[in-house]
Parts: sequence; C-alpha cells; structure tokens
Amino acid sequence: MTIYFNNVTKTYKDFSLSIPELHIKTGEVVKLFGKNGAGKTTLLRLIVDLVEVENGIVTIDGMETSKTAAWKKSTACFLDDSFLIKYLEVQEYYKLLYNFYSIPSKSASEVNELAGNFLDMYSLKDKRIENLSTGNQVKVGVLGTLLVEPKLLILDEPIANLDPESRIILISLLKRYKANNDCTIILSSHDLNVTNRITGRSIILDNGAIKYDQYDQKNNLEKIQQHFNNSL
Repeated sequence: MTIYFNNVTKTYKDFSLSIPELHIKTGEVVKLFGKNGAGKTTLLRLIVDLVEVENGIVTIDGMETSKTAAWKKSTACFLDDSFLIKYLEVQEYYKLLYNFYSIPSKSASEVNELAGNFLDMYSLKDKRIENLSTGNQVKVGVLGTLLVEPKLLILDEPIANLDPESRIILISLLKRYKANNDCTIILSSHDLNVTNRITGRSIILDNGAIKYDQYDQKNNLEKIQQHFNNSL
C-alpha cells in the first residue's frame, strides 16, 4: 500500500511535526529512527488516523485516511500495549482479530509455525495477556499484526522491550513475512544495529522534521549512523 503526506503539520503545546512531502511506495520497508520526542510516534499515528491532521492530507492508496475507512481492513499496527485487550487470553485475542479482519481463523499449527521461536504459543495461548511479561505482551501484539496478513504493517518501537535474542528473531520474522507477502512495512526504532538487519529505506526524524531519507546501501550505513548520532 502507498502512503502519501502532503504539507502535513501537527502541533502540540511544546512540539510541532512538519512533513512537507513524504511518499512511501507499495512494498517498501521503511525504518524510522530518531530520539525520544523526535516525532516518530506522531508520524505513525497520523498515518493510521489516530491523531487529527492539523494541516495537509495523509492518504493510503489514494484514500484520505480521515475521510474513509476502507484502508483499515488491509492495515495492521501495533504502536503500544493499549492495542491489546488484556483481559483476554492470547488465543481469544487472536480470534477477535480474525473476526475484525473478516478472515478465517488460523489453526494452532499455523500460528505456531508463524510464531516459531519468537513466542511460545504452546505455554502462553491460554494465559490472559495482562498476566504476561511486558516483553511477551509486545510479542503477542506484534504476532497478531502478522496473523491477519496485512498489506500495510506499522510497528512503533517493537524491539524496545525485547531481550537481545528476541530482537534479532523479530527482525528475521519480519524479513520472512516480507519475502512471502507484498506488504509495506514501517517500523520505528532506536536500535540501528538490529533494525538495519532488514534492508530498506532509512528515515531519521529530529525535532519534528525529516533530516535524512535514503535507501539503504552498503556504503551509506555509516552515514545513517552519523546522522542518527547528530540527532541525539
């Protein structure tokens, strides 16, 4: 799915995001970097119409997100734990997602195959989400976005609360999903070393503005690191 920002601004009391133009093409992997407060979460929430655009427009596949809901059935996002329904058991939560997206429920073996060694579904499927660790709650949310097979996948800091091994496993999971699906992926992160294990397009935000936007190449990884360090 294609995303387009045209002269978009969003202002809070002590912060302003300004995106004159941003075009994300179908099938791209976009890695959004920046310090806390740089505007990453605001940008992601603008894409999925969770905050109101002050000026300009945001479109997904040509549809202005604030005026239509058709794009939602092909979009999955996990931005924080408020996206979870924590009193549900893990498998109940996934069944709810299947119903919302109007897709057939996946069998236990299909879920286990996708989860792999990222999430231990055998031991966690009957547990309430609220009783899981913070890391496992994140895993439940992220896995849920993949189970509904979206054409647009948006994740906000998905590796932040994961242990080092799980971070690498998650990136491998996203790479595998992308290889098997025509999907646009956008994820924000502080961790360049882990996130750059998936090749795509790197965008660095600083003080509400895009300071760097380039497709990954072997010879520009150091440049990305330099721009990122300068934004800290």
